[in-house]
Amino acid sequence: MTECTKGPWLFEDAGQDGLTIYGKSSDGDTVAICSRRFHPYRVGEMKANFALLNAAPDLLDALMDCRRALELANFSQELAVVDAAIAKATGRF
Repeated sequence: MTECTKGPWLFEDAGQDGLTIYGKSSDGDTVAICSRRFHPYRVGEMKANFALLNAAPDLLDALMDCRRALELANFSQELAVVDAAIAKATGRF
């Protein structure tokens, strides 16, 4: 996988003050990944965003595995789409 904060990630709901998402760095330290104040009526949206953030490392790994399969099958059009998504996810656009 690319260089990103290792999971598992933790979600801390701070009530009306906001939320913080924590993860473990490569050396085992706890790091804040995202901290945000939110409107109390948007809690569901923030939790849905967290679910996507939490799945991101696994999704990227799966996409990279799919990329290898597409390359072996010589699907060049699909590879271009997958490569663009991987570049965006890894900050190499």
